[in-house]
Parts: sequence; structure tokens; C-alpha cells
Amino acid sequence: MTPETSLKNAIRRMMKKEFPDLFYRKLSDRYSSGIPDNIIIYHGVTFFYETKVPGKNPDPIQRFTINEIIKNGGKAFLFKSVEDARIVLTAIKNKVQWSYAPRQANNNILTPTEDLQGIQNIFT
Repeated sequence: MTPETSLKNAIRRMMKKEFPDLFYRKLSDRYSSGIPDNIIIYHGVTFFYETKVPGKNPDPIQRFTINEIIKNGGKAFLFKSVEDARIVLTAIKNKVQWSYAPRQANNNILTPTEDLQGIQNIFT
């Protein structure tokens, strides 16, 4: 099992345990390039997320797709840890008001953990 698969499985286990009432679907497979890994609907909020292990970043088509989702009013995140997923889902559960578009550093999309200062009022 690859490190990325292990991380994806850990995120799914955490979601199932801590957020059992969310709707989750895997979207991408090895044949669909650029599509985020998953879609989540939780407490009326729909978002996409891409999973990468620390030290890895989305490839250009993945960055393009995430940015297009955000540009068109959608929500998309890069998760590099279980904690990244927990931050977003806890904020939704607690109805934290965010206005957030993932910032970029060195042409890479920052994760929620890396960009806590940039997270404000997304779920309004």
C-alpha cells in the first residue's frame, strides 16, 4: 500500500468515526486525471478534496481543477493529513463562518493546517 493510500484510508476511518452522518463518495481513479479524489456533503456544505502525502503536491491539472472549482463558487481543499480533514469538518459541524480560498505558496495550494490564518468565513 502506498503512503497516499494509507493517508486516504486514515482520513476515511476518521470521517466514519467522528463524522458518521456525512455523505462521502470517491470520485477519482487511476483513469481520471485532474479530478479531486472525493466529494463530501456535510450539514448542507458540499466540497471536494484532493489527498497528497506531506512533501507531495497536486500536479498542474489537479491544481487547475481545484482552482476552477473555487473560481466558480465551489469549495475544494488539499488534505495532507487527517488533521486537515478534521479542521474542515469540525468547522462545518460547529458552523464556523469561513470565507476561504486556499492560498498558494511557491505555486502549491496550501492545506487547511498550513493556512489557518487564511481561513475565515467560508461556509456562509
